[in-house]
Amino acid sequence: LTTGGSGRITASSAIDVVGGTSISSGTASPTPVTGFKAITNPLAALAAPWVSTTAKTLAAECPTSTCAMTPGVYTSFTDSNKNITMGAGTYVIEGGMTLSNGGSIAATAGVTIYLTCPTGYASATLTPTCSSTPSDYFTIGGAGAFSLTAPSSGVYQGVALMIDPNDSTDIALGNGGAIAINGTVDAPSAVLTITGNAGSSGLNSVMILNEVSATNSGHLTLTSTAAANAPSAYPAGTPELIG
Repeated sequence: LTTGGSGRITASSAIDVVGGTSISSGTASPTPVTGFKAITNPLAALAAPWVSTTAKTLAAECPTSTCAMTPGVYTSFTDSNKNITMGAGTYVIEGGMTLSNGGSIAATAGVTIYLTCPTGYASATLTPTCSSTPSDYFTIGGAGAFSLTAPSSGVYQGVALMIDPNDSTDIALGNGGAIAINGTVDAPSAVLTITGNAGSSGLNSVMILNEVSATNSGHLTLTSTAAANAPSAYPAGTPELIG
């Protein structure tokens, strides 16, 4: 767990760290407790979604500045100056996803986003996984606004964002990007980085990550409620940040 500059990491109850901390500057509140016993990923058995359709492109599905997306498989895409609404359902992104330059994505109707490698869905298999090239990024920046609310029922109840466990991509919030997530983030190999005056006060989420870093005025404020998150993310107590 790392903070630097004016970075801040805040939790409502406790910050327990299995490994170490590096808080040369910035703050972490409450004071992190190291040497904590590792917690098994409560969503480890949750299977990757399978959507048996040809991958779509953002350019084809969203040719104008304001548009609506439908569930399915998409190649990696960048939203720059577009206002996008994502309809309810599961979205598989083959590669990275970037929101920048004032663009917005509203996915509040009950959406699960699954990020996998560019070749993750290349073959007709029910268990697509990353085997080589990572997706490289999930980035909210440049004054972009991103709102995501997980489904309230079904296989992915309470799961807002999933990243293939073999995918060591970054979840990067920076440069004024605004993010609101209601639902669990299951990204056991990912690194969450918050920097450049990025705020994340709208996270009602259990976050399962490999590493967390807040620097250069970035701040992570995390709360979680059982109603908003995956039921299996609350096996006992109320865990919030699992890494």
